[in-house]
This record gives sequence, structure tokens and C-alpha cells, in this order.
Amino acid sequence: MTFITDEQAERTVDAIDADAFTVFDFVRHFSSLYPEDWNHLLVAYGEKGDGRGRGYTALTYLGNRLSQLTKKPGGPLLPLVRWQRGGVETPNQRRATAKERAMGAEGMIRVFRKRG
Repeated sequence: MTFITDEQAERTVDAIDADAFTVFDFVRHFSSLYPEDWNHLLVAYGEKGDGRGRGYTALTYLGNRLSQLTKKPGGPLLPLVRWQRGGVETPNQRRATAKERAMGAEGMIRVFRKRG
């Protein structure tokens, strides 16, 4: 089921000032631009730590949608470099900050980069 369109995702990416961002940055902008759609995602998937016992959350959904945009020919995001094991930082992954861990990130976090 698709809760957000490519157009919504691309508009949200355009609203982010930085050339590189995480799903948390995307959520901050998406929830501001599309509050009703964000609420639908929360109802459908919940947030990490909401007591539902699910591993798949609204953040997971949006992260997957962003990953799809990296594969879209001519899309707004650069293709992803594959995940590296062992906590190795790459252009597309880094260690989560304390603030991101408090919001549900674990270990390494995906970094998305705009075409430019």
C-alpha cells in the first residue's frame, strides 16, 4: 500500500536545505508539509517504542520510500552505496547521534544525498 506519492516525496526532498539528510530530517519536513498523511502513517505503522511490538514503523516506511527514490532514473536522490558491515562509515551511512538514538535509530543510520 502506498501512503505517499513520488511527487510528495520529491517535494519533501526539495524542501530540505541540506544536500545530505537522514529519514529524521525527511520526517520533520514531511510532517510539516503533509500532516494528514503523516498521521495516516502513524496510525498504520506507529512509532518506535509505542508499545505495538512492531519492527516496521512509519520511519521504516519513509526510509523505504526514500530508498526507492534513489533507484528512480532522473530522481532527486543519488544511488545508494551498499551497506558495510562492522560499523564502517560510507557516504551513505554513519553512526547515529545520541539524539537520533533517542528517536529510535540503532547503530548506523542511512544518509541520503541529493543529486546536484
